[in-house]
Amino acid sequence: MYGDSYWSYVQPWGPYAQGAAPYLDAAIDWARITGLKVIIDLHGAPKSQNGFDHSGHKAAYPAWGDADSLRYTHATLKQIETKYAVPAMQDVIVAIQFLNEPFLQKIDKDMVRQFYRDAFFNLRQISDTPAMLHDGFLDPSWMNGFLTPQDNNAQGVVVDHHEYQIFGDSIGLSVEGHLDLTCNSVQFPGPSPSPVPLPLTKAQPGRLL
Repeated sequence: MYGDSYWSYVQPWGPYAQGAAPYLDAAIDWARITGLKVIIDLHGAPKSQNGFDHSGHKAAYPAWGDADSLRYTHATLKQIETKYAVPAMQDVIVAIQFLNEPFLQKIDKDMVRQFYRDAFFNLRQISDTPAMLHDGFLDPSWMNGFLTPQDNNAQGVVVDHHEYQIFGDSIGLSVEGHLDLTCNSVQFPGPSPSPVPLPLTKAQPGRLL
C-alpha cells in the first residue's frame, strides 16, 4: 500500500514539503518490474481526517469534513485517479483507497458515508478499478449493504480494517496469539450483503503475519 497526501496534488494549507508525486511513479515502475501490486491510499486530507501525526496535521480533534476540505479531497482524488485508476494501470494498481483511517469516534459517520459514495461514483466515471473503504475503527458491519450490488449496482468495493497489535498486552503475544486475536476481534461480514473485507494487521515489530 502506498500512502500519498493531498499536498502532493493541490495547493496545501500549511507549510508542507511538496515533491512526493514522482516517487509514486517510481514505486509503480518498480512494482511492475518486480511483479508486485500497489494500493494507493490518500493518507493525509486537508485539516486531518483523524488528528494523527501521519495525516499531516496532529490535532486533538480532526477538522476534515467541511465543504472546503471535502472539495480539496475530491480534487486530489480526481488527479490521482485520472492518472492511476485508468485501465492501462490495472496490471499494477489493484485499488484506490479514498481516505486512510477516518476516525469515526471524532468525525461524523454519515458525512464519511456520503463522502465514500461520492468518491466511489466519481471513480466509476474513470474505470472499474476497485475502491477501498476504511472502516473508521468501528466494526465494519456499519457498512453492511453499503455500495454493494444491491446498492445502485455498486461493484468492486473492499473494506479495509486495520488491526493494531503493537500496544499494551498484545505486544507479548506469539504469532499464533496475534492470529487468534485478529480472527476474534471483529465479525466479517455482517448478516446482510457487505463489501469484501481486507484486514491489515499491524503486529509487533520483527514479527511477520
